[in-house]
Amino acid sequence: MTAAEKANPAGGNADLWIYDIARQSASRLTGSSASDLHPLWSADGRTILFSSKRDSAYRLFTKRVDGADPERPFGAALGEAIAEDWSRDGRYLSATIPRRGLWVFPLEGGGKPWLVSSDPAPNTFQSEFSPDGRFLAYMSREAGHPEVFVEPLPATSERWQVSTRGGGEPHWRPDGKELYYLSTDGWLMSIDTSAAGWQNDRPVPLFRVTLPDVDGYSDYGVSPDGQSFVLNLFLSDPVTQPLDVVVNWRPPAGK
Repeated sequence: MTAAEKANPAGGNADLWIYDIARQSASRLTGSSASDLHPLWSADGRTILFSSKRDSAYRLFTKRVDGADPERPFGAALGEAIAEDWSRDGRYLSATIPRRGLWVFPLEGGGKPWLVSSDPAPNTFQSEFSPDGRFLAYMSREAGHPEVFVEPLPATSERWQVSTRGGGEPHWRPDGKELYYLSTDGWLMSIDTSAAGWQNDRPVPLFRVTLPDVDGYSDYGVSPDGQSFVLNLFLSDPVTQPLDVVVNWRPPAGK
């Protein structure tokens, strides 16, 4: 199953929907008067964590996928926040705090949250935890243009810029063997993460993509083995034969 935002055509409000790919069915998960955004799955697949702008501020909520319980506020102590990613082991949450940057919140052990990037420009940093929970990848425009960075977890003084000439929307291969991102010149790039010191390796272009920019929240997805990709591409109108219109036409005499 997968979760996605779907705008209501009547008012433009976004709700969350659950799509059962195997059964080819869809069901609405949320239906509040505020837009519900950025759905994130819990590790056990039973709960969705999402952001919703209520009382003029973004707050975090959870709701069971089976709809058995009403939605519940999540992490009230976090204050205003827009969730970006939830680590597979449930230990960390990355979130954007408007006007304050990207933060990581430890969810166990009483650890203190830490600031990852204070760049106030983007609405999302596109952050994503590695499958093993050892790294956080994200996009930042602190140098005036988008680049992809990686930091270890828990935080140290280390940080690596893994994109070379602009990039955004980093996604880890589900088995953790590769890190992908979109370059600003229209390529899907790959970094092999299986060797030591991979953070300093040169990324390899895989194939060209047609996307308007690298600021999307989730413009592509990757299969568990890294051999297939799903891309959210704009499909142009089908090409049709031109239609000629003749005006002031008169039939030949005698016709």
